[in-house]
Amino acid sequence: MIFNLPAHLGHFAEPLLYIHWFRRFRTTHDSTTGMYQVARSTRNHQPSSEVVSARRVIRGCHLLPRFGSAPVDRSWKSETVVDVETDFLLNHYIDFHLFHDIVSVAEVMGSG
Repeated sequence: MIFNLPAHLGHFAEPLLYIHWFRRFRTTHDSTTGMYQVARSTRNHQPSSEVVSARRVIRGCHLLPRFGSAPVDRSWKSETVVDVETDFLLNHYIDFHLFHDIVSVAEVMGSG
């Protein structure tokens, strides 16, 4: 969520963001898609979240739920799936620069 605080609560030079943190992606990729797996970070069984300055964000990313062999839960909505599901795939194919960066990091880590 991107927001600004009301003036009576203080002034910030840039917008604030409410974000949910994820763990670092695993060094091995999903054998079917080639995408890296990530999982939500939790604290006390709740999503690990924080309000940060927009200046701290480097880039956004595209996450896909990690579908298994079971039927997809029809109650999932794009707005809430991140609150229900815990394992995701990082879609590095959607952005050339992200693809290049991920492939470069994987090569350095020896998992590419």
